[in-house]
Amino acid sequence: MATMQAPVLFLISGLEGTGKTTLAAELTREFAATATMLPGQVLAGGTSVVIECVMSTDIREEWKAEAAAAGARCFVIECICSDRDVHQHRVALRHASGSSPITWQTVINMMRIYVPDPMPDYIADATYDPDHHLSAITAALKS
Repeated sequence: MATMQAPVLFLISGLEGTGKTTLAAELTREFAATATMLPGQVLAGGTSVVIECVMSTDIREEWKAEAAAAGARCFVIECICSDRDVHQHRVALRHASGSSPITWQTVINMMRIYVPDPMPDYIADATYDPDHHLSAITAALKS
């Protein structure tokens, strides 16, 4: 388990099917973080927070401000899937299993309006293993 001197707010965003939930679970475990959409009090108490969703620019900026107000570092992660076929397959598997109502058409529609963070601290490509990302994120936080 990695430890940090100050709490970190991990903001994980990206389209559906790009590995946000998987990465969030790994970061929550690795940093003994809390998964919540209300980070202010948790961060102020000294505990890191993981938030993962398809974020609008406004909410992302609001959460960044909450991290700053709590004296926490904000680490922005943009999840992508560079292989369109893999991305479509991931979405189809989740939909077919009943674990998600999202279809590939929903993702295509979202591609038209979703605005990624213009300067994320890290880009996590779903074509790589989550352990690869965890190692890279941990190293980036230590530097």
